[in-house]
Amino acid sequence: MSHDKDVGYELYASLLIDSETGEPIAPLGLELTNNKGTLQCDQTEAQEKQTHLDQLVNRVHLLDEMELSKKLVHIIDREADSAPHLRKMMKTKWLTRAKKDATVEYNGECVTLASLAYKIDNEIKEALNYQGQLAFLMVGELSVKLRRKSEKKRDNAPEVRLVITTVLDAKGKELAKWFLLSNVDDADAWTLATWYYWRWKIESWFKVLKGHGFQLEHWQQSSSEAIFRRLIMSSMACVLVWKLYNDNSKEALNLKTFLVKLSGRLTKRTKPITHPALLAGLWVFMQINEVLNTYSLDEMNTYRELGRQYFGLDV
Repeated sequence: MSHDKDVGYELYASLLIDSETGEPIAPLGLELTNNKGTLQCDQTEAQEKQTHLDQLVNRVHLLDEMELSKKLVHIIDREADSAPHLRKMMKTKWLTRAKKDATVEYNGECVTLASLAYKIDNEIKEALNYQGQLAFLMVGELSVKLRRKSEKKRDNAPEVRLVITTVLDAKGKELAKWFLLSNVDDADAWTLATWYYWRWKIESWFKVLKGHGFQLEHWQQSSSEAIFRRLIMSSMACVLVWKLYNDNSKEALNLKTFLVKLSGRLTKRTKPITHPALLAGLWVFMQINEVLNTYSLDEMNTYRELGRQYFGLDV
């Protein structure tokens, strides 16, 4: 990346999810950074390297220019907790987690987000699955101005929402606390907290792409361009398999069972369907469809007889 012994990659991914269910819809964009620049889906040449936050601001604006049929809300992790960069995105809609010791302006003074937690009336409402266990969200909010203590006083500091979300287990023990900042003005605090909870779904997508399906870090392409082209195709396959895996309908269950059988993978009785097996089965299924679209029924029967003759296959 930066010197001879610094070997690796940086992958920036945008995943479109459904605001009602949190289910993945499609990858919206990928950017892969190497030692020469950044490869982007919408550019033919590598672009000049940027800092992570400048790259984020640029990508957010590019995604908004896609003019999708529904409004985008950009859900970003804590690295985006930079007041100058968030102010650059005020014309877009965003939701991000902030550090508890980050400062904002409240009643004319710069105070930490943690200190404001005691000024909020919280309500426990939402039940969810948090890391495999039943949990509940406790949510409260305040209106604050986006200005850090280290910055000079700004007369035009934009007003944003601070949504403090606490994740509790069934016994009331705190599992996590999120300090969320957002400029979304047409969704309640519960919705924003739920949306941020869904942000972690992109980690599941990365898991399928990297260690639980495509084994990205074991690819043997020798150039970033080749890896990037493969990434684009693989990312779409990950979303398709992930959507199917989460679908519990009867039709989906039949298809999943069929794909696992095609894959030839051995799975545990307690977990008969896995992401790797679905991916392997999908690959075989695509090959079968390619064969059926290429050869006629008579040709298939001819090859069937040849298979029986040469390999003893009873097909």
